[in-house]
This record gives sequence, structure tokens and C-alpha cells, in this order.
Amino acid sequence: MPSLVFLALLLGMCGGETLCPNKTELDTCLAKLMPHMPRSGLPDNPRQLTTMCRAFKGGMMCVDRYTAKCMRPVERASLELHLQGARSTLAFLCDDPIFKREYLSHAKCIREVRTDWDRCHLQFKHLVGKEHSKSNLTQTQRDHNICCIRAKLLKCVYGTGFLKCGRLEAIFLQKMTATLSYSDVHQEKCRHVILHTCSLAHHAAHPATALITILSLILLSCFKLVT
Repeated sequence: MPSLVFLALLLGMCGGETLCPNKTELDTCLAKLMPHMPRSGLPDNPRQLTTMCRAFKGGMMCVDRYTAKCMRPVERASLELHLQGARSTLAFLCDDPIFKREYLSHAKCIREVRTDWDRCHLQFKHLVGKEHSKSNLTQTQRDHNICCIRAKLLKCVYGTGFLKCGRLEAIFLQKMTATLSYSDVHQEKCRHVILHTCSLAHHAAHPATALITILSLILLSCFKLVT
């Protein structure tokens, strides 16, 4: 599914009824930007990166105009909490010259790990989706389980990067995936969850350390490394 569609989906996930009868205006705005999104996911050269950033920022502007017109202040504030992570990711990838330079220096590796990165990502999406569908869990249990799934995602990404590219590239891919896999609002809450504590959780309940919102899936899908 095209990247910008997930911004529209987020509106339905994070807010209640809007003041507008439908999202036609928003859909039209986003549709104009779709042709400018890269077909192959993450860009691997400066021109593609500039084009993607311009299109994605345009998508955020579409959302901002829609929410200003169609959402009540309380609903806008709630949505903005979820969008903070997306805005931060955009600033990180599009506006930080140091990170942008580092990112482009790993373009060759990014191309080489596309298939394996996608495998890690799809498994993450599948498992998080299953957690949200379980009705017999407390929120505490669900939060911890999702943090554990994320820890496995980061291990998976590091492993494929290390095998195909090297240690430095693997560290970068892991760092980038960590940024994309949840919003800054909840960034601190998974800090102390590691795979060792996750394995222990199968035998004893573990305190909640995270609430990863549906934005986790949205951000990762926005930067999906496949054609």
C-alpha cells in the first residue's frame, strides 16, 4: 500500500468522529503526492531522498489542513501525540544533514538487505497484529509482549545487516529501524526490555514497560523496503 495512505488511516485510528462528513478532500490531497513516492521503498540516492521527503512532508501538510478543519481541539491534540514520532522521523531522515549523509553512505547495504529487512518487518507486523487481536491479555501484558516483539525485530535487522554488510552497517540499520518502529511519545518505555527478560516472561508476568501504538506499523510500512 502506498506510504501516504497510512497517514489517512491514522486519522481513523486515533480520533473520534470528525466535523467533516467524509475525507474526500484529504484523499484527493494525498493522491496527488502518490506518484512522487519511491516505488522501491527507501531511496538510495540524494535525488530519490529529496523527492520522497518532499512528498511525505506534503502528506503531513494534507493531514494538518484536514485536522485543523475537521477535528476538535481535543482530538487534534490526541492525534498529534501519535504524529510526533512521524514528524521526528521525517526531521531525522530529511532535515538532519549529518544523519542524511550517514544514511546515504549506507545506500549500497540498504539495497543488499531489502529482502531480509522486509522479512524481519513483515514478521514484526504479523506478531504485533496478533497481540492487538488478543482479548485475554491485560494492557500490561500486551505492552510488554509488543516490546519483546520489537526487541526481536531489532535483533533480526542487526543480524541480516551484519551478515551481508558488516558491523557498522548493521548498527546503523538497527538504529534506523529503532527510530521507525515506534513514536517518540513512547520511546523511553521499551528501554529496559531485552530478549532475556522476554524469555523469562513466558514463565512469570513482567511489569509493563511500553505502549507501542499502531503508529509502529504505520511508520514501518511508510518505509517498507520492497517494490
